[in-house]
Order: sequence, then C-alpha cells, then structure tokens
Amino acid sequence: MSESKTKTLSVPLSVWYNESSDSIHMNVDGKLTSVNRKPESKRGNPSLYGILEEHLKNAGKL
Repeated sequence: MSESKTKTLSVPLSVWYNESSDSIHMNVDGKLTSVNRKPESKRGNPSLYGILEEHLKNAGKL
C-alpha cells in the first residue's frame, strides 16, 4: 500500500547522544526534543531510548 493511502507520514529526523545529560536528542523536522531512559522523568521513555541507542551504536555514533 502506498504512503498516500495510509495514515503513515515520514518526517526528517536527526538523532544524537548528549553525554552530559545521558539523553538522546532529536531534531524532528526543525523541532528539538530529547528522550532519556529514566521512566520517572518527564522525558523518560526507556523503550524509545533503547531503539534510538541501538541505531546510534550501529552507526558508530555512540
């Protein structure tokens, strides 16, 4: 099924690790945000952090 017939959207995404805050930062189509592995944190999302961490490691960026 083509993207135009689904509710899926691709957006530009840049991801990098910030060592001082132990968080992964993202630029999503010009908007900045971050995620960390601490479930109690406002920006905590261990699952998303793990996925992005794996991609950063595989790309040699972490």
